[in-house]
Amino acid sequence: KSDIEHDVRVLLGGMANEELFFGEEGTTNGAHNDITRVTKLLHHAVAEMGMYRKTRLNFGALNDSNNRTVDEETRSIMEMQSERLYGETKSTLARLKPLTEHLAGKLMEAGEMSLKEALHEIRAFEAACFSFDAKVGLNGAASALPAPDAAA
Repeated sequence: KSDIEHDVRVLLGGMANEELFFGEEGTTNGAHNDITRVTKLLHHAVAEMGMYRKTRLNFGALNDSNNRTVDEETRSIMEMQSERLYGETKSTLARLKPLTEHLAGKLMEAGEMSLKEALHEIRAFEAACFSFDAKVGLNGAASALPAPDAAA
C-alpha cells in the first residue's frame, strides 16, 4: 500500500508543482499523462487488490450483474484516495516552495546541476534558513511560512 501511495504522490507532485507555480490553468500534457497513470494505479489498488475497502473481499475478481455497484464503489474510493493523496502532496510542496525556488534559481544560473551539486545547494539552503525544519513543517513542526496565497 505504501509503495502505491508513494508512486501516486510522485505522479501527482508534478501537477501540484505546476499549479503552485503557474496556477490551475498552467498544467501541461505531462500532468494529464500523470493523472492517467494515477487512475490506473488506484484502479489496480482498489479494484484488483481490494485496498482502502471496509472489507477484505476483492470485488474486482467478481464478474456478475452486480459489477455496476462495485464499479461505483471503486470509483468513489479511487476519487477519495486520489484527492487525499493530492492534497497531502500539494501541501508538502507548498511548504517546500522556497527551497524549490532556490534550486530553480541556482539551476537557471548554472544551466545544469549534478546530484552532488543539488544536494550541496539543499544543505546550503537549510543552513541559511533560521530553523529550516520549523519553517517548512518537517519533523512535526508547525509551518512558520505564510500560506502560498497569503503572500500574493
